[in-house]
Amino acid sequence: MKVLFKVKINHLFLVLLVAGLAYLTISCDQQPTALAENPVPSAPVLPTETATVVWFPATSTPTPLPPPQPTSTTVVLSGIGEVVSIDQFTDPEAWVNTQLQGGNSPNRSILSDSTLVFAINQPPARLTTFNQKVLLADAAISITFTVNRCTAGDVYGVLFNTQNEKYGNRLTMNCDGRFRVEQLRENLTLPLTEWVASGDVPVGSPGVVKVTIWTAGVETRVFLNDHFQASIIDSYYRNGSFGFFVSATNEAGLNIKVSDLSVNQVNFLSPTPDPAKNVTLTQTPSP
Repeated sequence: MKVLFKVKINHLFLVLLVAGLAYLTISCDQQPTALAENPVPSAPVLPTETATVVWFPATSTPTPLPPPQPTSTTVVLSGIGEVVSIDQFTDPEAWVNTQLQGGNSPNRSILSDSTLVFAINQPPARLTTFNQKVLLADAAISITFTVNRCTAGDVYGVLFNTQNEKYGNRLTMNCDGRFRVEQLRENLTLPLTEWVASGDVPVGSPGVVKVTIWTAGVETRVFLNDHFQASIIDSYYRNGSFGFFVSATNEAGLNIKVSDLSVNQVNFLSPTPDPAKNVTLTQTPSP
């Protein structure tokens, strides 16, 4: 019994010894594995920046220059002489087609307080008056128009070197801010200038404009608010009377006052015109 127990113990010891040797053999055959280094995390890949497109690059701004100011031609009222005595809108017998304050007509020319008032309340209508007691040659006529009611298409102005309502010259201004010098011959209206825009002609109403018509010999000069506007060379009418007119076509009607009348003699020898500078007249039927 004791012998058997020893044999078993020895056998068990032998088995453990063999197992230990086998383990050592296997362990010696295996190469030691190096510890893997911790990988360094790579930097994140950032998107490539895109250049910003500048559609309107900044540029140097030049210093703005002041706008040019219009300059007028320097023409003076030459040779102004003595004052001519003219009725100051008090005598209906001196001014044809006029009446004193009052009357029932919706369209009339009224003399009141040294003024002449044109009133058109039922258009279309035309009113004309001129002084039939004076004959002028070489004179400067100044007048002030006060425009109280006037719309585009309506016109008003001054007659000069006029014989009557159908013969003479006239300055026509419209309520669009333009003027033209014309000649009347029977039923014709002949333009001596084209229509010209002027900052001195009132546009619509209300407005005020001082008009001066200067004539000497064959020359006529037009001034508005003492600003020279035009010069005309024409010898068809050399003398005559003067007057005023209005014409309204719009339903709003027209109301214009004429005042501050003054007339002076002109002592000036107008130069002989160059034939090349004479105005070629174009006949156009009057409206």
